[in-house]
Amino acid sequence: MNLTRRRFLRAAGISLALPWLDGFAAASKTPARRERRRMVCMSAPLGLHPPAFFPKKAGKDYALSPYLEVLKDFRDDFTVMSGLSHPQVAEGHDSSYSFLTGAHHTGFMRLGGFRNTISLDQLAAEHIGLKTRFPTLGFSTVGDSLSWTRSGVRIQPDLSPAHVFARLFLEGSPEQV
Repeated sequence: MNLTRRRFLRAAGISLALPWLDGFAAASKTPARRERRRMVCMSAPLGLHPPAFFPKKAGKDYALSPYLEVLKDFRDDFTVMSGLSHPQVAEGHDSSYSFLTGAHHTGFMRLGGFRNTISLDQLAAEHIGLKTRFPTLGFSTVGDSLSWTRSGVRIQPDLSPAHVFARLFLEGSPEQV
């Protein structure tokens, strides 16, 4: 199977906390590159081969994996986290509901009794998202969301690339656009 960027993004449920392009802010008001904070959380349950993504060595001196090689120019600007475990989350399709929360469930979420908590991206948005035009942006290709509010309510993702483009680059004040 040929893994292209387009195929990867189509398969991934993506949740972005904080803007991900430098063009979102006027250059004169943009903090120094190292001061800006962004967080990208992605779930690609059927579209990512973990050994080709995660570095084999921990720490700053790791060799870039094949998937991370395309980001080599930004190596000092991102951190890859691995080894996270949710031992009380059932395996399978329903595990994506607890991907960023670790909330316990037995795999029968649709039958009731499941209560989620705030997701990692929304927690980050509460702390550093106030300094940006959009504290959080959630995207999906299939309608599933990784994002949950502090009270455990699912945040609906945006499914339309055209709507996302308009929101980011056409709507808002001239300074924002």
